[in-house]
This record gives sequence, C-alpha cells and structure tokens, in this order.
Amino acid sequence: MHDTLLSRIVQYIRDQYGAEAERPWAKAPAYIVFRHKDQKRMFCIAATVPAAKLGMAGNDPVDILTVKVGDALLRDTLLQQKGIFPGLGFGQRNWITVLLDGSISMEDIQFFIDRSFWATASAKTRKARQQPGAEG
Repeated sequence: MHDTLLSRIVQYIRDQYGAEAERPWAKAPAYIVFRHKDQKRMFCIAATVPAAKLGMAGNDPVDILTVKVGDALLRDTLLQQKGIFPGLGFGQRNWITVLLDGSISMEDIQFFIDRSFWATASAKTRKARQQPGAEG
C-alpha cells in the first residue's frame, strides 16, 4: 500500500474514532480492518488487490478503501466518479470501494470514512458521540 496515503488514513481514523488498524486474516495480510470499539463492527477496510477485482484492466496491485455510504442514491451518484467502485466484498448496495491512487482527495476520503463510521455505528455510539451536523 502507498504508505504515505495509508498512514494518513490510519492516523485520521485513530485521531477521529480511536480505532486501531487490525489485520484479522492470516491468509490475507494485505487487508487492514477498522472496527467500532463497542460492537466490533467494521466500518472500513483498506487492502491491496489486483486491479481486475475492480473490473480494471490488468492484474497490477492497487490500493483500495471500502466504506459504507448507507444511502443508495448517494452510492449511485458516487459510482459516476473516477476512482469509485461498487463495494468490494460487501453487499454492494450500500458500500463503495475507493481507489487510493490520488484520484480521490484526502478530504473526500475523510468524508467517506466519517459517513461509514456513522452508517455502521450502534445507537449507543451515536448517543455518546453526537454525529457532526446533528442538532441536540
């Protein structure tokens, strides 16, 4: 994985949500998972996969981040952008995969991470940590 971008993503997730990078699958060490602390539900996965897995030409390795957007209309709109693909390995209806090749800005990646965190958060987490933009 591109260490600079990945390290920025890992640091952002650690700072914002206190989640640490995990490598839960010995047979797939290229997969890094981030989970909620309370219910251990995944909210994003970073990985290196062959380009062909995304429907791209060739089998060169590419770095990706898979996140839940939780809104089918937003997902469909995002899929029109370069560097955004259907969620790899998840129910593709609510998840997207972001190509980490520089075509998507870090600001947008952070937005996707935030959206995924809140889309997968338990009611307890949502209550304890008021979602940005929510009134209360």
